[in-house]
Amino acid sequence: MRISVPLAHVLQSSRGVSDIFKHQKTQIPLLAALEDGASPLDSHPIVVIGDALNWCYTARIAIGSPPQHFNAVVDVSTSDLTIPSLLSRRRSSPPLHFYNSSTSKSYTANGTEVSSNPLGIKTSGFLSQDKLHLSDLIVHDILFEEVTEYDFDDCVYCNWNYDTVLPLGLFNQSASRNFMSPIAKLTSGQLLDENVFSLRLSRNTHDGIGQLILGGRVDKRFSDGPEYTIPVTDQTNEWVEKANWKVAADSISFGDESTEQYIHHTFQDPTVAVFHTVFSWVVFPHKLAKQLNKVLGAKHWGPYAFFDCAKRPELPDLTIVLAGQKFLMTSYDYAIEQNESGRVSCMSAFLQGVEQDGIIYLGSAFLKTWVTTWDWEHRTMGFTRAIHTV
Repeated sequence: MRISVPLAHVLQSSRGVSDIFKHQKTQIPLLAALEDGASPLDSHPIVVIGDALNWCYTARIAIGSPPQHFNAVVDVSTSDLTIPSLLSRRRSSPPLHFYNSSTSKSYTANGTEVSSNPLGIKTSGFLSQDKLHLSDLIVHDILFEEVTEYDFDDCVYCNWNYDTVLPLGLFNQSASRNFMSPIAKLTSGQLLDENVFSLRLSRNTHDGIGQLILGGRVDKRFSDGPEYTIPVTDQTNEWVEKANWKVAADSISFGDESTEQYIHHTFQDPTVAVFHTVFSWVVFPHKLAKQLNKVLGAKHWGPYAFFDCAKRPELPDLTIVLAGQKFLMTSYDYAIEQNESGRVSCMSAFLQGVEQDGIIYLGSAFLKTWVTTWDWEHRTMGFTRAIHTV
């Protein structure tokens, strides 16, 4: 089976920069109120949402019979499905909606105590079993953590309007935790035409809808040029321990080497690039990110840097070499457009990370540049240059 899912934008501000953007009137709910008995196929079957700061994407999923709907952050870094329980002690955002097993005709009790760590939030609860609705696909007898307790200490994402995550992460074929991975269920049950998913992320609200394809690839009319396929690495270090969508990072170059502003950096220590869909930034070692933002003439507000959108036509390209393959980002790719009450500004995607080499993060600013294919079976990633309307 090949599931085609349209991706749409709905705006929301985030506490992450609430000291910069304080106009709460610009906030728009991610989804309309979820009414009892609503079909999971109403409107967009899975709605993937970018907030006003172009950070994350959120999907609508459903559990049970009749389906109970939840807002799920699309996350390629986790494989655990966690659903907030009606027994949870928390009644404020997030989560917004709670699973009531007593109203589901397809619910099967399990009760085994489990814990997880979605988006860095520690959860605890127990296993439950029910149907999972993904677009027009129904996954029967899925096990998930019914969360009763959350630890929100130092939580970056805690005022986003979401309930859970849609986990698209890599999973270890022999790991005991596979019971909580919908993807492991789909692949082991041979329910997909191919054990892959593909993403085309729209650049902004004027860029049309994007696509998430489960079991296949995004239509070729959304991309141009050859596809580059690189292997996922098993390399770990003090920052990256688990199986993840990550590849070897070799070097970066910024600009024309004949100019004084040219920057080239070869990673001295073995370095991995970890992909993320829950934030937009491209996170480089501290000194390197600082150098890049200086070339942009960016001004800092806290950890974030902003530059003049009008300068984009004259700003240099960034080339990142991953597993020996060059990937280019233009100034329109590494500029994260913000639209605050009609005022457009450009946030630099370059964010300062750890002090030394070893890890970089490639968020949605990088991923929007490409139509990406993520292969669970062969542990590879494919990249074709995306076509954007704006």
